[in-house]
Amino acid sequence: MASVVLFLQVRILIAVGLVLAVLLVRHRYTPRHLLSLCRETVQVKILLLVLGIFFFKQTILTTGAVASLSYFLQTLAVPEFVVLGIFALLVGLITGTVSYSMGIIFPVVMAATGGQISMPLAVFVFIAGFTGAMFTPMHLCLSLTVDFFRADLRQVLRMLVLPEAALIAIAATVYIITV
Repeated sequence: MASVVLFLQVRILIAVGLVLAVLLVRHRYTPRHLLSLCRETVQVKILLLVLGIFFFKQTILTTGAVASLSYFLQTLAVPEFVVLGIFALLVGLITGTVSYSMGIIFPVVMAATGGQISMPLAVFVFIAGFTGAMFTPMHLCLSLTVDFFRADLRQVLRMLVLPEAALIAIAATVYIITV
């Protein structure tokens, strides 16, 4: 399918539809069997979870809660890299997505540092945002995995504490040593 999209410049939705149609014909699915297959694979609980997460993310972004969070953190009497790290961690927790959080975090960091951001600070802020995104039920992969395996979310989060703390500690240490 990748070759159809890349080389023939076919839109991905059309390519997926074509592949699906070929598979349905090849495996001789009847409309009744196709409907049964859809009922088995589509779970209302998962759809509601995904819609709820996207709704919450959009609400947070639309209300400007992230900008308010940035202003609040700037009023604290702590080193700038700690404030930026806390901001990144909280934005990661709120959005649950690394790409969304980086899109919010780095413009703020660039503005806070006057457009001059060192590589150690960029890495530290990225790791903090990544850690936040990994620790929240807003992270779709985490929520779906916990739901699928019927795991205890608290237990899964406890298992993440040590590796994520090590990441943050290493990034902070590298930043402190190099600055």
